[in-house]
Amino acid sequence: PIDPERLRVFPNDSDLPKDAVNSIIDRYFVPMADLATPQAGEYSQWKENLLNKLREVAFRGFPRRIPVATLKHTASDGSLLLETETGIDVRLKRSQKSDSRERILLVVSIGDPEEVLQRFAKETDEVYVIDPRGVGETSWTVRNPPNFVARSHALLGRTVDDGRVWDIAATARFLIDQYDGKAPLHIVGEGAGAVLGAYAMLLESEITGAILDRPQWSHMDESSPALLNVLRVCDVPDAFGALAPRVLRISGLNVEAEQKVIQIYKASGVSGKLIQF
Repeated sequence: PIDPERLRVFPNDSDLPKDAVNSIIDRYFVPMADLATPQAGEYSQWKENLLNKLREVAFRGFPRRIPVATLKHTASDGSLLLETETGIDVRLKRSQKSDSRERILLVVSIGDPEEVLQRFAKETDEVYVIDPRGVGETSWTVRNPPNFVARSHALLGRTVDDGRVWDIAATARFLIDQYDGKAPLHIVGEGAGAVLGAYAMLLESEITGAILDRPQWSHMDESSPALLNVLRVCDVPDAFGALAPRVLRISGLNVEAEQKVIQIYKASGVSGKLIQF
């Protein structure tokens, strides 16, 4: 037998060239976006350009406005089965009822929704939890490799995660209609759920605000939601900044990402609506 080290071009990992790009070559095929922070007076045009590019590149198959979800069935436990797209069902559960109903919280159940609720829900909040596609009762078997469901989405020019963005926006519209717009609706999410909620909020203007806890700070993070071509347009801090002038409560960003969101909100003229906790 020949020693494995003798079969290698570089006998040890320490011998690899320091400037090798083999492991990151995908970043060189198509340039990643490096979106400059808008200056004072430039925010509106900056945001419009960002949204237009996102619709053209990352959400190309989406309509101008995601349709409202429709009610299919009410279960014995009171949870609702909603159809967000043809053949796509999601589960919506009310976890807290309030007579005062100062806010409606729509919690994305990716991560730990119970922990999120304990930290952020008030007694005056009406709280719902959404299981978007592939989560909870609608989950599918994941074998990796191969993950047939995720791969089939990509073949259609979609991803599971952009479908979840659709589900959240469609469900938010359903709740807004149910309450006749009389209470402000806020998206609540942790980790990947926070990032998905932010993009749903970008695409649905009637969502009032968001509470985003410990989101991934970049789409380069392996645990961040997969949205096709999104890095050709922007990264997570840019998307968060584009939520202005709406209320954004956020925690857990790294320092660089946090500063960019702060600068964008400042350029929008509503820095007071960005609340860090």
